[in-house]
Amino acid sequence: MVVQMESWPDEINVIIQAFKIGESGIVGIPFETFAEIGPEIKGKSPFGKTFTVSFANGSFGYLPSPRQHQLRGYETGLSTNR
Repeated sequence: MVVQMESWPDEINVIIQAFKIGESGIVGIPFETFAEIGPEIKGKSPFGKTFTVSFANGSFGYLPSPRQHQLRGYETGLSTNR
């Protein structure tokens, strides 16, 4: 995995989708998001019910929150997220 990291770009473009079905909002994210990210998205949503879908349109590893980066856990390492 470490050898693969040498070829990873400094930045990547990803597709993040948000759409409405009825009175609900759905957000598709191509990462495995951390628990605190879902409530943050829901709190900023204008809809009564909002759902997040991980690994939508790709799989780029974990998406740790800034707080998790400070704690330096397994999921924040360069080999487990991009």
